Amino acid sequence: MNNRDGTFTNTTNLAGHGSTTYLPVGWGTSFADLDNDGWEDIFVVNGHLYPEADKFNMGLQYKQTPLVFLNNRDKTFRETSAQLALTQHWKSRGMAVGDFDNDGRLDILINNLDDGPVLLHNQMENTGHWLLVKRIGTKSNRSAIGARLSLRAGDLSETREIKAGVSYLSSNDLRVHLGLGPHAKADLLEIKWPSGFVQRFENVRGDQIVVITEGSDLLRARINP
Repeated sequence: MNNRDGTFTNTTNLAGHGSTTYLPVGWGTSFADLDNDGWEDIFVVNGHLYPEADKFNMGLQYKQTPLVFLNNRDKTFRETSAQLALTQHWKSRGMAVGDFDNDGRLDILINNLDDGPVLLHNQMENTGHWLLVKRIGTKSNRSAIGARLSLRAGDLSETREIKAGVSYLSSNDLRVHLGLGPHAKADLLEIKWPSGFVQRFENVRGDQIVVITEGSDLLRARINP
């Protein structure tokens, strides 16, 4: 945790995922709002370096299950992979997050060593409202890498920075996913482009994919972007 004085504090155990992550060997890792409540969760894929791990009774395994930490909204997380039926073991490395089927729920693509990739389709029930935002730069780079997107919806305040790559040899969906929780609209949606240009949009209806072109009005996406 950033102490805002040039120092940091290790709060891993206090946050509730210290002992859970002690034995697994983590690779692809990402923050992602999996249940659209407006609070980012954590998804981690795992896999040991050496097949010999299975030969010793040390609690280690070569193939390992992914870990899902749902956000408790109080600076702590709870590990819920078993409850979400994620019990299969893989030798995982890369991991990318994106809304594969454009239904507003983030899916997970896992790249496994010596095995085929796995696409985990998010079927979590009772999820909140959402927005999926595609950006098109004109003066800035077309993919808006380096832009910052901010949202306010009721009591929620969220910020996302657009990056080209994340975690271990991976790149997430460049469209920005924002969970709105119980709010059916965003009161304010703001984007700060790398060029320095700022755009603001008010009362943006949720549960849709929108396109923001630098310097132009916000549009609803009519086709799969």
